[in-house]
Amino acid sequence: MRLRPLFAVALAAAMLTPPAAMAHQERPTSSPARPGHVPDPNRTPTQVLDVCKTGECSYEHIQAAVNAAHDGALIRIWPGVYKEEPSRVAPEPPPDQPTGTYSFEQQLTYPNAINLIAIIGKKNITLRGMGATNKAVVIDAGFKKHVGIRGDRSDGLILENFSFFHAFDHGVYVLDSDGYIIDNVYSAYSQEYPFLTFADDHGLMINCEAVGGGDGGIYPGGSADTPGRVSQEISHCTSHHNVLGYSGTQGDHVWVHDSLFYDNTTGLVSDSETDHPNYPENNLTLERNKFFDNNFNTYDANADVAPVEFDEAGTGFSGNIIPVGTGVFLASGNNNLVQNNDVWGNSRYGVWLASGEGLVVGPTSDPAAPPFASSGNRFVGNRMYAPAGVANGTLNGTDFAWDGMGQNNCWQDNVRSTSGEAATSDNIMLPPCETPVAAAPPPVWVPNPTNALAQVGIAKYNGAPLCQSLGLEPCVFGPGPGPCKAKNRPDDPGCTTDRSYVPNPTPCGPSTCPHTASSTRVLHVKTTRTFSEKASALPATGVGTPVVPALVLLVAAGATAVVIRRRSI
Repeated sequence: MRLRPLFAVALAAAMLTPPAAMAHQERPTSSPARPGHVPDPNRTPTQVLDVCKTGECSYEHIQAAVNAAHDGALIRIWPGVYKEEPSRVAPEPPPDQPTGTYSFEQQLTYPNAINLIAIIGKKNITLRGMGATNKAVVIDAGFKKHVGIRGDRSDGLILENFSFFHAFDHGVYVLDSDGYIIDNVYSAYSQEYPFLTFADDHGLMINCEAVGGGDGGIYPGGSADTPGRVSQEISHCTSHHNVLGYSGTQGDHVWVHDSLFYDNTTGLVSDSETDHPNYPENNLTLERNKFFDNNFNTYDANADVAPVEFDEAGTGFSGNIIPVGTGVFLASGNNNLVQNNDVWGNSRYGVWLASGEGLVVGPTSDPAAPPFASSGNRFVGNRMYAPAGVANGTLNGTDFAWDGMGQNNCWQDNVRSTSGEAATSDNIMLPPCETPVAAAPPPVWVPNPTNALAQVGIAKYNGAPLCQSLGLEPCVFGPGPGPCKAKNRPDDPGCTTDRSYVPNPTPCGPSTCPHTASSTRVLHVKTTRTFSEKASALPATGVGTPVVPALVLLVAAGATAVVIRRRSI
C-alpha cells in the first residue's frame, strides 16, 4: 500500500523519538545536587577483607565479603576468575514497581535478585583488584544476572583495577549516589551498558575501558544539575567497538576530557528525555578528546556486537537507528561545549547538532515537556583531521552537521588541516562565536531542510528506518549479527559463541601472588576546565527559542520526503 502524504508528514514528525539506544529504564529517581565530594582514594579503611580462590582468604566470593563489610571497608580481590556462583542462582522475585523495576527497598531485601554483586546502601566501600593489571581479576556474570556490579545509594564507592564481562544488561552500575570513583576498570560485552551511572553527583571515572556494549559504552545519565561545577568527570578513558561509545541522556554538567572514542557505530550521543531527571540535557563539556573512525556497522550480519535497539523496537513508529559513521551526535540539549578535540575519519559526520528530539519528543512524551530547539551550544578550536603520526588517517564525510535551529549556537576556529583550512558543514552558514561588534554569536539561524530530513530518516517504522522506505542516503541498516556472532549476548540455541577473549588469570592470594596492586592510589587528574565563557547562553530550558518555525521545518522535511520518494511499503 502507499504511504498517504498527510499521514506520513504527521507521523514522520511525531516519530522523531529518542533513539532506542539512548536511555534505560530505572525506578523513579530524583537527582539533586548533593553536599558530598569525590571520595579520597587513599582513605584509611575501617576494615580489610580479602577474597581469593586459593583457600588462604576468609572469602571465596566477592558478594560474601560485601555482605560482611561495614561502612568504610576495603575489600581486596586477589587474582583469579570470579563467577559468583551463589549469586548466579539467587532467585529473582517479580519487580515491585509498576514500571517493571525494583525499588531500593526490594534491592536491599533481595540484593542478588538481578545483581551479581550488590552494594546496597553501604557507604565508603572499596572494591580493589590486587593484580598487577586490571585483567588479573576477572568477574564474569555469564549473562546470568541483569547487572554485574551494582552500587545503589552507595555514597563514597570506589571500584578499581579489575575487569568485568557479560552482564545481561549493565556491567558496572552506580545509582543514586553521592561520590564515586571508577578507576582502571575494564568492562566488556554486556548487552546494554558496560558502564552505567545514573542520578549521581561527585563522580569520577578515570582510566576506564568500555568494549562491546549494545548501547553506550559509558553512560552518565540523569546527572545532578550543578551550575558552577562539574557533577561527573570522565577522564583518560577509552571506549571502542560499542554501538555508542558514550550515551548520556541528561548527562548534565558532565566533563569528558582526554579520552578516546573510536570504532563505535557513533562515538558519542547526548540527548534529552522526559523520563530522566533534570530535563533537558545541558552543560556537557567535551575537551581534549579524540573521536575517530566511528564507522563500526553493528547492523552487518558479520558484526560481533548486537544493538539493543532490536529488543526495544515496536510496531508503528518506534525507535531510531544509530547513524553509522558519526563522531559526536548532540541530538538535543543546551549550553554544551565541544572544544579542543581531534575529530577525524568518521564517514558521515564529525559532529552533528540536532533539535528534532527536543522539538517533538518532549511534548509527546509522558511526562510531557514544552518543545525546545538545541541552543547555546559552542564548537571551538576543534581539529577535524588526524593528528601527526596517525597512519592512514582520513577526513570526516562532513565535519559539522546542523539543522539550523536554536539560538546562540556557534562555531569558531575549527579547521580540517594543519594549514588552517576551514571545517566543512552541510549548513550554508555556521554562526561565529565572536563578531567584530560583540563577543557573542549573532542571533540568527538558517534553517537546513536537508539536515531535518536526515533526522526524519533515522526514525523507524515497523522496525525499519524511514531512510530506507524514502530512499534517503546514507541509510546503513540490516539484520545485525548472525547466530552466535554477538559477543554481548548469551549463546544462541544450537551453537556456542567463541569467548576466548576472556582472560583466565592464575589464581593467587595474599601470600602467593608475586605482584600486587599498590595500596596507594594517586589520581593525576585536572580539576578545572579550560574553556572560555565568551559566548552567551540561554537558560537550560531553551526559553526564547523560535520553536514554531522549527516545527514547521520538521513537518516540511517530512512532506519533502513524501514528495521526493512516494513508493510502496
